[in-house]
Amino acid sequence: MPRRYRIEIVRRFDAETEELAGLRKLLVSSDAGAPAPFAEGRASRIFVLEDVSPGGATDADLRDLAATLLCDTVREDFTVNEPPASSDPYVLVARKWGVNDPVLNCLQEQIAVRQLALRAVSRGTRLSFPELVASPAEVLRALFRSSANPVVDQAAWNSEAPLSPPRPHPGA
Repeated sequence: MPRRYRIEIVRRFDAETEELAGLRKLLVSSDAGAPAPFAEGRASRIFVLEDVSPGGATDADLRDLAATLLCDTVREDFTVNEPPASSDPYVLVARKWGVNDPVLNCLQEQIAVRQLALRAVSRGTRLSFPELVASPAEVLRALFRSSANPVVDQAAWNSEAPLSPPRPHPGA
């Protein structure tokens, strides 16, 4: 089984992303006394890569790829093969399997240019909520009304399952 690598890109500053601002707007109640749906949120981008041959990449290769291609090093930090940056409740949004992803296509082209024995497997956006007042179902509904497309995106609550390829059918 090929070795998997996880790169997470996190904004250094607490500026709210478009995804979080859109969610907040949809979840805010018209009742002036209602609490905000979440006190603050944090968005990170996750990329999953895997070896195409044993020993396909070193940690230095992955750090260089993250620092020079995936991360805006002025505004963002990155981790390679570390646990998620936050243990807060979260939703993860990723493309459905089989849907073309232009970002992954560009990443794969850059991996080839750098002659790394890697394959870009998936990417997703992780939205974390330290103090969530809204229910997970409300957040997921609002997410698909604001920034996620139900035709091409999938989402999971407190799970990174959308980043893993589906298991092959037993009869395949």
